[in-house]
Amino acid sequence: MIGQTGRHYAVIGSGPSGMACASALLAAGANVTLIDSGRDLAPAHQARRAMLAELAPAEWSAADRAWLTRDLFQSGNKEPVKRLFCDGFMYEGAEWTLEGGKLSKGFGHRPTQALGGLSRVWGAALKRFLPQDLAMWPIPSGALDRHYTEVENLLSGSLQNASHEMALPLSPQAQKLLDRWRTRQAALTELGVKVSPARLAVSHRCRLCGMCLYGCPYEYIFSSDALVRNYRDHRAFEYRPGLRADRLEEHEGGGQVICVGDDGTRTTISANRVFVAAGVLGTPRLMLVSFGTWEDRLTLHDSQRFLLPFLTSTSSVRHAPLHTLTQIFLDLEGSAIGAENVHVQIYTYNDFYAARIRAALGPLGKLAGSLADIAGRHFILAQGFLHSRDSGTAQLRLSGPQAHPVLAITPELPARTRGVVRNIWSRLGQAGRLAGMLPLVPFAETADIGAGYHSGAVFPMTRTPLSWQSDALGRVRGLSRIHIVDSSVLPEIPGGPVTLTIMANAHRIAAETAALDRG
Repeated sequence: MIGQTGRHYAVIGSGPSGMACASALLAAGANVTLIDSGRDLAPAHQARRAMLAELAPAEWSAADRAWLTRDLFQSGNKEPVKRLFCDGFMYEGAEWTLEGGKLSKGFGHRPTQALGGLSRVWGAALKRFLPQDLAMWPIPSGALDRHYTEVENLLSGSLQNASHEMALPLSPQAQKLLDRWRTRQAALTELGVKVSPARLAVSHRCRLCGMCLYGCPYEYIFSSDALVRNYRDHRAFEYRPGLRADRLEEHEGGGQVICVGDDGTRTTISANRVFVAAGVLGTPRLMLVSFGTWEDRLTLHDSQRFLLPFLTSTSSVRHAPLHTLTQIFLDLEGSAIGAENVHVQIYTYNDFYAARIRAALGPLGKLAGSLADIAGRHFILAQGFLHSRDSGTAQLRLSGPQAHPVLAITPELPARTRGVVRNIWSRLGQAGRLAGMLPLVPFAETADIGAGYHSGAVFPMTRTPLSWQSDALGRVRGLSRIHIVDSSVLPEIPGGPVTLTIMANAHRIAAETAALDRG
């Protein structure tokens, strides 16, 4: 590696925050070593994806579509775990992080060791935090603005977009909903609801093939694994896959990462500073193992996720060109529901709806297959997120063998949260009726804690850090050269998309730290 400054930094994790951090460090002229487990799509699945990408969606055979969508028929009456091209590599290796390698009852966040992290299967929604969302941050007003822009440019470049407007054509159903809501603007304002088209990290070249739930064969949805591949030819970038960070050490002038390879061999990587982006669960485990005790307890904060289905008279045209990511954003003022602000995403047609209806009918599902298909084309789904102040938490502690401690997780959902969600369902039902939709409240759901994948704030940034809190550069109290740059250092989790802000903050921490080293 040949950087301009001679400084050497280690970054742990190839997810969005890790790669935003690496991007800022490389821009500052530093040498960067990326430490990553790097699990990836099986070669056979990758080959079939590449084959489909050579064809237009209309040229895909029935067998091709059945291969892409087969996860639907293995999910039963439960929401399927989102995989990539039917490959389960995303969630392999959970035993490295979790007690018994399994999720605790009532907790739904699955750790990943995938190249690109959870960005390989995310919903691609983008939204900057509002000024009030940043009120508790220990940084000056406007300090994130430049880094938001840098990250948006990074996304646009990766997707080969000419700008970072990040807008796609709405589905016919979504356009009709938006038009109806715009004619009822006064009524929406009275309900405390704001409506806008969704902003998505998707290429403007999107083929509208409707396969977003399973993985884009054309790789037009942003994923940070693309950044890893782009940087591999950078002379100051070194990618070290097949390594899991097991322990951190800090010494005068730098830090060390003790890694375990896939074959069990141990490797130590030294650097002037270490930036940790190991994920919602990976980072707390790494910090506890490195600097904590078996008696320490950490609190993971969540943004509660919920679902509310609707029926609409407007049917989706079968096989119409569309994407199946969120189409419309709804933002609810917290004062209208006795809580903090709430963010809701509206999804129109997806073939998952019909599959879910058939599964719910049990033995009758096969007989009522065509009816399920018709009903599915009239379904609309609202997915919402609460502020972490209105949501549950999970207590994290070390457990397991001394040789390799893992996390034991105890989720805690306040009784108040369910009441807040019910108030939101009522308010959304009123908003939905303004657009001609019928809310199906008996089929509404609240997810397990962490299942919305909007979690963190374990080591919250603050102006005067106490035990297990961090400063504005993501350094837990007592540390000076180890920086956490993922969602673990957010002061709290507002309702709504978080990835853009997590990336901007990682970019800020890296850029400000590199500037500090330059003197």
